[in-house]
Amino acid sequence: MTKGQHQIADWPYARFPTAALRGAAAVQTPVSHASITAVLADGWTGFDTAPPVAFTPHTDPAFVYVQRGGFDANANTTTNFDQITLMDRKREVWPAQDTKTANDVVLANRIYAGDTPVGFVNNSTKAYPKPICMWLGDDNVRVTGQTYTARLAVAHWAGRNGTPLASARIFVTDGVDTYSVLTSTVVARGYDESGLYVCIYEAPLDFTGLAPDTLLDLDAELFPHRGDSSFLASVDFATWPSRSFCERKIFNAVSAAEATIIAHVDGVGAGTPTASIDAGTAAANPFATVLDAANAIVAIDGADASRGHIYIKAGVTVGHSSTAGIAVGPTPLIVEGENRASSVLTDNGAPGGTPNKIKFVNLTLQRDAVSNFVFIDSAATGPANENTASFVNVTFDVNGNASFWGAWIYRVGRCWFEGCDGIMPGIAEGFGGVSKVANFCGCNGNFGTASAMMNMVGSYASHIVASYSENGDRPAREGIFFGFNHVTSLVAGSAAIDVDEEIDAAGGAFVGMVVEKTIALPAPAFAVNAGGQTHVTQNVILDQLSVRGGRCNIGYNDTAPYPDTHLTVKNSIFDQMNVKTDVREEDGAAYKNWPTSYKIDHRNNAYLLGSSSEDTVGPGHWPGELLALGDQIGSDAEPIDADYTDDRSSFGTATGGGNYQPGAGHELNFVPAADLSYPYDLKGVAVPLDGTAIKGALQVT
Repeated sequence: MTKGQHQIADWPYARFPTAALRGAAAVQTPVSHASITAVLADGWTGFDTAPPVAFTPHTDPAFVYVQRGGFDANANTTTNFDQITLMDRKREVWPAQDTKTANDVVLANRIYAGDTPVGFVNNSTKAYPKPICMWLGDDNVRVTGQTYTARLAVAHWAGRNGTPLASARIFVTDGVDTYSVLTSTVVARGYDESGLYVCIYEAPLDFTGLAPDTLLDLDAELFPHRGDSSFLASVDFATWPSRSFCERKIFNAVSAAEATIIAHVDGVGAGTPTASIDAGTAAANPFATVLDAANAIVAIDGADASRGHIYIKAGVTVGHSSTAGIAVGPTPLIVEGENRASSVLTDNGAPGGTPNKIKFVNLTLQRDAVSNFVFIDSAATGPANENTASFVNVTFDVNGNASFWGAWIYRVGRCWFEGCDGIMPGIAEGFGGVSKVANFCGCNGNFGTASAMMNMVGSYASHIVASYSENGDRPAREGIFFGFNHVTSLVAGSAAIDVDEEIDAAGGAFVGMVVEKTIALPAPAFAVNAGGQTHVTQNVILDQLSVRGGRCNIGYNDTAPYPDTHLTVKNSIFDQMNVKTDVREEDGAAYKNWPTSYKIDHRNNAYLLGSSSEDTVGPGHWPGELLALGDQIGSDAEPIDADYTDDRSSFGTATGGGNYQPGAGHELNFVPAADLSYPYDLKGVAVPLDGTAIKGALQVT
């Protein structure tokens, strides 16, 4: 161990193992080892009648217990006693920051209104936080096979033993009959484009017995390890259609009446152009344009093109003709390439348009080499609309330009990008205040400004991902999910991830990621509501992160009116941690981020270089008031060595794209299984659940 390294013992779960209590006919109530008589309304401050002059939470802790409900792997309710450690006496606000209060003590973890305290009064007014979720893949899916696999990524403050939830029930219903899958197993889904893996719940859903030719509801019930109730996507979250997490819609197209109508495009119109439910007939008689093929599909269907599947031949480049006049029903018109690299659809150097639901698959979308044109545009308006655009296994070709114009993909409403690649600046950018909210799964590209990005998982972003911008028909995000990505900033003045927006009870999750910066100053590598912002920051989870090449700034109180902040931060590696509060501002009103400064619900983090100012904790110090259980802190003079495999951050070669897997010589603490939320790391490597897991996004192999 490096001289001067401050290593703290793990949280002492073993004093009263929760698992032993589950299922018992009579639950024995544990005994608290502290003299607090009440928890205050904030949930993290206790009133102690006889606090010691100094607490020793890392070596000889004082603690209390709370009884909590929860669920098990079979969605049965459980009774749990959770141990809450007392960390320190709370200080007074500036300018009396060096004076401790007489009776107020700081708890390691927040106590919620639904908790039953053992031996003291619970005055907490705080509700249990919701899970933060993201469906993988698009909405309005047309299912022609007998099964459909639903995939769901989740983060929750009470994740433990390698799972974010105790279990999840994912189901599909026609309003009368329901098919459901209950799972407690988290699997790792890999993406070829990025080479990264996402931890998800997965459910193969059988459509047998469900109403044919019907738009079905895809829903999920989430059963947390801790809490007093489950959460239902269709009830406890946003209302469909929404850019935020809610139920989804799936069309049951299994019956013959919904047979797919196929058309091919070769740019010429060879033979007798024909759309048909017979694949061979359609392939032998292609159309000259996508518009011609779409019109033929509508003519056969008699109503719209939702049954349509258009293929662009391999080796063919087709100029886009506006399809804005093509009607679609509950599901999108699909345009697919026979060959991703050589089936090319260009904007044709002229303004375009598309149906209000469109899906591009396995092809190249190419920008004109000279001018700015609107290419994909369904005239979506309003924050919650049914317009959708999906891009699956698509290569974006700038064709000699530096980037895409932000309005190249324009008013498309809710859109999804899965398995896409290319030079992508502008693709996730909102143009003005138009309705465009983008979600990314398993992509690999140079993203640039991403003012319309809602969520991102499993993606390798080799440029910057800037802050989302609320504007006009593009509303505030509710429930941000960024998970299992590698995000690199190559720009001096830009953070890799910079969130500057209201985060309410719907929360924000940043989990399982590498965040890399190649130029340390002036911007941080990673920031969540820091530096001149006045946004509330609630139910934010930072878990299993590796932030390298610059500082992390979170939950500031530096601008009045000072907002409330509460973040769960655990199992992560940071170069430097900065939190600005009342002492820094010399303002006794700037204390509303004390849950962050006092590290409530923080655990097992490493601050390799301390902070950008002090390298010690204390009243108003950048790294915080104290060290959480399991924390480590180093300094510029004596840093903690993570022994990264290939450091290409500002502390390494500054070229980007490094490998931040710790080596055998690392000086990082282990993480107990009880604190782990995910069983796999960013590369799909199993995270040990035997007490030998390493904090951060990547495990030692």
